[in-house]
Amino acid sequence: MFDLRGGLSKEDFAEKTKLLSSLPRHMKYTLFHNDEKIKKVRTKEFPLVFFVYDEVKDKGNKLFKKKKFREAIDYYIYAYSMMKWIQFKDEKKNSEFLTVPSLDPILDDDIKDCKCYLDDVAVEEDSYNACIVFLLMSLASAYMELRHYSEVIQCLNESLTIAGDKVPDIYFRRSQARTYNRGSSDEELTLAKEDIEKAISLKKEIIYVEHQERLLKIIEERKKNEFDRIESKISMK
Repeated sequence: MFDLRGGLSKEDFAEKTKLLSSLPRHMKYTLFHNDEKIKKVRTKEFPLVFFVYDEVKDKGNKLFKKKKFREAIDYYIYAYSMMKWIQFKDEKKNSEFLTVPSLDPILDDDIKDCKCYLDDVAVEEDSYNACIVFLLMSLASAYMELRHYSEVIQCLNESLTIAGDKVPDIYFRRSQARTYNRGSSDEELTLAKEDIEKAISLKKEIIYVEHQERLLKIIEERKKNEFDRIESKISMK
């Protein structure tokens, strides 16, 4: 649905969907969560939202433990969309989105960012942010199991904007995603190296150090293979 251009040219469509294009997949998916249950939850105060969020999140955790990662992702994103979501500015379009077929493009001007109501920001904001980071980390873990590395990195990038350097595991997991992705470029492996160095500087865990050692071996092996490839080409001339 996000790729429908209607009568717009590629250039116009790209210009009018810059925001949407930049959103991570899990945020885009919140547009599809507009059933009556979630609409009611979103109107409640944070403590009540948290109660329902916690229940949905726990269902996701149980599915994750059973290795049902795709199903767990659905629950995690549903819980996320109670806290933070996008929706149409036009209420009629918002209510008819999944029931009335349309080939109209979804543009930046059509949507708005929303978040659940915090009655006392000073008191509730830390808990709210902790909920978001927990879900993003859980999502990243599920995507990692499915080897959807770009989604892993999207989740962890958002986590960093919220948690900063308070959670070294974010850097560690992002380094893992960049390391285990066979499609990673040399530049991405360099970023993986910087991530694990950052994690270790914040907290020296054995698992971090072991990962760093594996990563350095991978980088050295890639350098050797590239050197051998170039040398082989030269010898053939």
